[in-house]
Amino acid sequence: MKLNFLLAYYQNLIWTNHKKEIEFFTSYGYAVVIIDVRGTGASFGTRYMEFSPEEVEDGREIVDWIITQNWSNQKVGSTGISYLGTTAEMLLVNQHPNVSMHSKKQHFRFI
Repeated sequence: MKLNFLLAYYQNLIWTNHKKEIEFFTSYGYAVVIIDVRGTGASFGTRYMEFSPEEVEDGREIVDWIITQNWSNQKVGSTGISYLGTTAEMLLVNQHPNVSMHSKKQHFRFI
């Protein structure tokens, strides 16, 4: 399995936190794209608030970028837990024709 990271800083962090999930999806031929929302992490721009109209619209631009990549089959799905799940779910708001699947995962812990 070949993994490409745009920013070396994130390579260990992403691999450590998401290794099993990345391996699962890539073993079935899916590409995995991990995004920092506007104004966070390595992303540019200003973050006005969580789930702002600008952040939601950014999802459309991200999908537009994904579908133009040579590794893309132009079908985009999204998934995540907690905030990441809600952010992924916000892709549906744009009704982008290339977003064909969303699965919000649940995470339960018993203390």
